[in-house]
Amino acid sequence: MPSEDELKKWYAVSLKEYRAAFYASLELHAKSRHLPLQGAAEISRLMFARIMLLSGNISKLCPDPDKGGLWDFTSIALLTRSLFEALLFFRYFIEQATQFEMLARLHLLYLYDCAERVRLFTGLKRIDEADRFNEAAKAYRGYLKDNQYFQSLEVTRQKELLNASRPSILTLREMSRKYTDEESCWVINQLLSHYAHSYPMSFMRNDEARRDGLVNQLDLMYFPGVLNWLTTQLTDAVKSYREMRIGMPGEYPIAIEHEQTIADADIDVGPPQD
Repeated sequence: MPSEDELKKWYAVSLKEYRAAFYASLELHAKSRHLPLQGAAEISRLMFARIMLLSGNISKLCPDPDKGGLWDFTSIALLTRSLFEALLFFRYFIEQATQFEMLARLHLLYLYDCAERVRLFTGLKRIDEADRFNEAAKAYRGYLKDNQYFQSLEVTRQKELLNASRPSILTLREMSRKYTDEESCWVINQLLSHYAHSYPMSFMRNDEARRDGLVNQLDLMYFPGVLNWLTTQLTDAVKSYREMRIGMPGEYPIAIEHEQTIADADIDVGPPQD
């Protein structure tokens, strides 16, 4: 294994490149946040904002290379897993699709959101609010049942999705397989999950030096590679977001020209006017 000094040098380079990618995402989000997007483009903007915020949180948690004391590897790993999921959902909504397919994706997302609120408000004994979202969920189930693309799915998958078991047609593993180098990305995701749990494969079987959060050679070996991986994913997301059409299909009517992209638009528009 390389020495601690060598690992810290590698970490310093990886952190610098990662922060450059984060600042690029921050700049692009700040310039595009007030664009009048519609349909799936608006959901993609929300997901990109989530990506930017999580990236910034990770950047803040990553200590300077010469810092001693506590290195919060666990929190960095947890946020990195959340960022990976956000990147997958961003890809899912930014992907070019027919209008019926994109409507199905959006309505399933709204159905899942309503169902989660029903479960929450029922548990909180706020029955009026639970009933309100239950009515909305019924409407979205109806939209899905009438959707041509949704009707083309396997019957078993239709039933599963109508039960609001997840917010997307694809599972996370299916998204990873479709939108990333699935094998390596999922291995990294699995590695990071070991920081999150108290199961034998993670905390209980860690080396003594890794149990108290202090800087150690093994975590220093893992994290530059994780940061390099995130930098690649984040840089690719910034590029895709710049190329996103600001009137992607998904809602009616679509008043903005589909061919105009975030990069093409006059994105320094300031706050919206009343």
